[in-house]
Amino acid sequence: MQESASRVIVVEDCAADTFKAFLRYLYTDNLPTVEDLAKPSSQAVKKDGSPPLTQMEALWAVSHKYQVQRLQRWCEAQLCNQLSAEQVCCILRQAHVFEAAQLEKACLSYIKDNSAQVLKLQAYSDLISKWPEVALKIHLFTAGVPEAEAAAIVQARKVRRLNDGVERTS
Repeated sequence: MQESASRVIVVEDCAADTFKAFLRYLYTDNLPTVEDLAKPSSQAVKKDGSPPLTQMEALWAVSHKYQVQRLQRWCEAQLCNQLSAEQVCCILRQAHVFEAAQLEKACLSYIKDNSAQVLKLQAYSDLISKWPEVALKIHLFTAGVPEAEAAAIVQARKVRRLNDGVERTS
């Protein structure tokens, strides 16, 4: 209601430069350049102390929030090609939340191939302690468990946790 009176829409969960890139895509149907999105977004360091999102990560989150699938898929593909030790844990967490299977697999491969770097990071410790399902996926992937079998194990764990939660509340 206030938006119709003031003719201003306030978007608080997205940096202005990221939202401008998002609007530019919506109005022109032109994908942004990778170079434009490689720099950090104008967000400060996140509340959990992790580094700020890159504009690519932020644009991916916005495209997911507003369900702009073509932009979402493009951002995911770009993120697959830009993984770094510093960002892989944050990206893996988001890929898990957004159910972005290809990006999640790319992150798992990156962690497996660069474990000496990644496992030393505080972001990795935080990820595995706060996201046990992601920790299980990392373990299964690095152990070489086939994808279908790993998915069945993760699903069985989810069901067990749900059943445990129901039993505790009864």
